[in-house]
Amino acid sequence: MTGTKNNKPSPSAHAAARPFWFSAFAVILALLPLPFGANRPWASDLLGVLSALLLLLLSYDLYRFPDLWPVNWPKRRFGISAALMTLVIGWAFLQTQSWTPESWHHPIWKEARDLPEAFAGSISIDPDKFPESLTRILSYIAFFLFAFVAGRDGKRARNILRVLGWAAAAYSFYGLVMQSTGLRMVLWYEKWAYQEFVTSTFVNKNSFATYAGLGLQVCIALLWLCLKRRPEAGPEQTPEKAAWLDKLLRQDILYLITFLVVLGALFLTGSRAGIASALAGSVVMLVALAINRRWKWFRSLGVAAVFLAVIVSYSFISGALLFDRLEQSQIQYDTPLRLNAYIISLRAIASNPWLGFGLGTFENAFRLYRDSSFPLWFQHAHNDYLELAIELGVPSALMYLTAIFLMISCCVQGVWKRKRHEIFPALGLGASVTVSVHSLVDFSMQIPAVAATYVVLLGLGVAQSWSSKIDADNEKRILYKNGATLL
Repeated sequence: MTGTKNNKPSPSAHAAARPFWFSAFAVILALLPLPFGANRPWASDLLGVLSALLLLLLSYDLYRFPDLWPVNWPKRRFGISAALMTLVIGWAFLQTQSWTPESWHHPIWKEARDLPEAFAGSISIDPDKFPESLTRILSYIAFFLFAFVAGRDGKRARNILRVLGWAAAAYSFYGLVMQSTGLRMVLWYEKWAYQEFVTSTFVNKNSFATYAGLGLQVCIALLWLCLKRRPEAGPEQTPEKAAWLDKLLRQDILYLITFLVVLGALFLTGSRAGIASALAGSVVMLVALAINRRWKWFRSLGVAAVFLAVIVSYSFISGALLFDRLEQSQIQYDTPLRLNAYIISLRAIASNPWLGFGLGTFENAFRLYRDSSFPLWFQHAHNDYLELAIELGVPSALMYLTAIFLMISCCVQGVWKRKRHEIFPALGLGASVTVSVHSLVDFSMQIPAVAATYVVLLGLGVAQSWSSKIDADNEKRILYKNGATLL
């Protein structure tokens, strides 16, 4: 008997309805900033274990129902990116091994041979730092894959945005309460740093500023999705703009409040670079949306004017802390300090540009080159690009960044070509600008909660970077095939 079209959903659709790994992924994503941004060894190790377990569940679902994996995905860019990341991880592992050529080993190991205990040499100056750093990287890759697989479904992608938006609002509200009431607490500890600034559950205000900046863009994306829905038909004489405003204030007011709470917390961090990078990413996202919608210049200027008005208003409300930080005396103190640290980092890179000092060893490497002219103790370079080059060497650092850039290029393509769900590639592009700019002067991407949030937004952007027409055609083919089998 010939097969006929069957309206019953495919088995993979049933499996994708409420997968356990997706629910657990959303919960972990929301709770990740809670324990100091997950920037503690036990927190990052727990993240690694949970990521591995969820990855096994995802793999099992993909094995049973291969159609869960998005069709027409960018195979070439994925393949090159995966190959580059594999080479980077392989090189980082090789840095810890003693069987590599002795001429590659850092000279510090020759001095260690004179100690009572024998030490085997390696490229890395501290191989024990490798496992935790590797665990974090693998966790981020897993989170990207979760977002990529789940985010191909528009409804599930919007649910992830809601989780991130509400989480950002909750942590921002907590930070505002702690600061306004004078409690000055980070969880159950009294603040020991940045007491005059909002840090929420993070220790460093700059790290929270990056997280809040990403949350701000998520809130803008949620408002965009709300505004795309046409208001219900009202009286004929009601102007269209008035109907939109009425809908925003009545039905979508919570999303507006969420946006304002996160924006207020961002400004009260007092982080110059954090605020600037967050606003830069937001502007890029709005420009990307204007390009996607092929808006004329006057309409784009109207949206920009509204956004600028909100920013200026908040600048006056919360500007005391920010403008104090922008005082010339403060800049005169911070700028030479950072430049001196960058010079020391460049000196370290120049001394070992090809091999690096080992993944996770920046603090140890920086200590070797720090002199009396630099009195502070730096655990991070305050520039992720320099830190990456110090640890992995210049070639591996470039491969690492290229692998990420290839995924960002998918978002650029999605911004130009997508007609539906265009907000996701635009958000992925805006988030990339935020972390890229802030990484020039700080180390927020070394904080697991920030890095995981970013790779999820990037994963959603990549997942929605190509047309859904082929997905629909593939679904029809699956339904036809299953119908024919049943018959």
